[in-house]
Amino acid sequence: MRILVTGLGGFIGHSLGPLLEARGHEVQGAGRETTLADAFRGCEAVVHLANIAHEGVRPELLWRVNVEGSAKAAALAAASGVRRFVYVSSVKADHPAASDRYGAA
Repeated sequence: MRILVTGLGGFIGHSLGPLLEARGHEVQGAGRETTLADAFRGCEAVVHLANIAHEGVRPELLWRVNVEGSAKAAALAAASGVRRFVYVSSVKADHPAASDRYGAA
C-alpha cells in the first residue's frame, strides 16, 4: 500500500516510516515544498502527524495548524481519492500542561 506520512521527519514519523516500510508498504513524506494535493495523488492512505505540540505557541497558531490544517488535509485527502486517513496527535497538542492534568508523561 502506498502511504503518505505527514510529519515523516518528526518524533513519531522517523520511527513510523521504517516500520511501515518493513511491513511492505511504500512510504512517502510531504515536505514543505510539496503541495498536499500533489503528495496525496496515488496514495491509498495518509497518516497525519504534522501538528504542533510545543510549549510557548500562541493558541491561535495551534488552532490554525492542528484543527483547521488537519481538517483541510482530511478533506483534500478525500477529494484526492485517499481511502484511509489516520489522524495522530498527543495530549501536548491541546496544551503543554495538559499532560500534567491527565497524568500522561
